[in-house]
Amino acid sequence: MKNADLEELQREILAARNRTAGGRGHVPPAVRDRAIKHVVERRAAGETLEALAQSLGLNLQTLKGWLQRQRESIVASHAASLRAVRVVAETTAPGARRVTVWGPRGLRIDDLSLDDVAELVRRLA
Repeated sequence: MKNADLEELQREILAARNRTAGGRGHVPPAVRDRAIKHVVERRAAGETLEALAQSLGLNLQTLKGWLQRQRESIVASHAASLRAVRVVAETTAPGARRVTVWGPRGLRIDDLSLDDVAELVRRLA
């Protein structure tokens, strides 16, 4: 975020918080979302939550609450898109065991039947 954008964000937060006595005014969702985006970007760059809360003129617990609600919202939106699945054991016929063959220089061949292994050995001999 550019310095001018950060300063504007700081002013908007301050103005919102000063709308009521005690500086506990409601910060509009659009402003809160911009602040969260800024915090996430700066945290990735190594800044502490304490320093970011102070630079935005927020109480640390307020900022933590905003971040927690954002995480919960993301989790809820992902959970809504999940579907139930049923896991069943793989059934194989007796004697149809599957194996992995390891060769030189990291060669790996997965899921071969014993017949496949016998054919591979025959061809390589």
